[in-house]
Amino acid sequence: PVVRKKSASDKYLQLEIDKITSEIDLLEKNQMEITQRLSEENLYKDHPERAMELNHEAALIHTKITQLMHRWEELMN
Repeated sequence: PVVRKKSASDKYLQLEIDKITSEIDLLEKNQMEITQRLSEENLYKDHPERAMELNHEAALIHTKITQLMHRWEELMN
């Protein structure tokens, strides 16, 4: 079998894919933590402002994950 040497662009592509994958993993962990906090029994009653902040943060994370996944798909094709 012929072994093809990876070009610089292949290496750059793999680095970007790895970076995106790591970012998605971290954001998903943050998203899970926020979801857990949002499920706390008295959060909305005792700390409505904090609940709003967490919901906003969750929405931002969701948007960022979606953007990263689109970019990941572009790179994989």
